[in-house]
Amino acid sequence: MGQLLHLESFDNGGSGPSESHPEFLRGFEDGKSAGLSEAAEKGADQLTMLQSTLEDAQFTYAEARQAVLTDLNAIIEAAISQLLPTVATVGLAETLRQDLQNSLENSTPSAMVLSVPPALAELCEQIVADTGAGHVSVRSDPLIGEHAIWFDSDIQQSCVDFEQALTAARSALQCLHPHPIRISENG
Repeated sequence: MGQLLHLESFDNGGSGPSESHPEFLRGFEDGKSAGLSEAAEKGADQLTMLQSTLEDAQFTYAEARQAVLTDLNAIIEAAISQLLPTVATVGLAETLRQDLQNSLENSTPSAMVLSVPPALAELCEQIVADTGAGHVSVRSDPLIGEHAIWFDSDIQQSCVDFEQALTAARSALQCLHPHPIRISENG
């Protein structure tokens, strides 16, 4: 007689090759190790691709940040060198105008001397003339700060000084000033 041929049964109760058969176990281990090594290779490839994508994104972010800060640099420099001094001068002129009008309305005019920096002398003379404060004279004093005015009268002495506010605004804007990005690798 011949050998019996055993075929795999797909029934629930059928008999098939035993899972403890040496060929089955060897095939199972070969398949398992091949699957694990393929999964490890795919995982390593995906990790490398993710790392590359993150490095590209970081580089792109650094480039974009540097471009924005470079463009912002021109705006900050213009604000510090041109806008702030102009705003301080306009503010100082308006403060002088209001103070002169208040002194004319609220008190008996007494002789008053305005000590101003040379750059503001002409503007202050014009404001005095516009307000009709004939009792006020303007004196140019190079020792006074660029954005300050001293009021001297028989009654009191006072000062309007925008230098401190201007310095604080400059400092705040300079905090926005871009500094070069320094990257150092240790080790």
